[in-house]
Amino acid sequence: MELIPDVGFVIGVSVWDYWIVWHMMTERFRIKAKTTPGLLHLRHPQNWGEQETEIGLSIMRSVYGLNEPKKILDSVIPIATNRKR
Repeated sequence: MELIPDVGFVIGVSVWDYWIVWHMMTERFRIKAKTTPGLLHLRHPQNWGEQETEIGLSIMRSVYGLNEPKKILDSVIPIATNRKR
């Protein structure tokens, strides 16, 4: 747990699922997709608005220096987790 800093994300808020994968990649963890039943992040209706998403993207900009976090995360995370967009 010491590798997971409190940067303002909690499970279920917009961008948190991208953040946790991104953060672990920055810590040099190997990301392996879990595709068997159990703990999977299923696709679901969006339960947040633009403002919440912008807050999450703002954290990614300030903590990780990502200039265009949405573009970067939308490209990298599906590849790292072997998930289709």
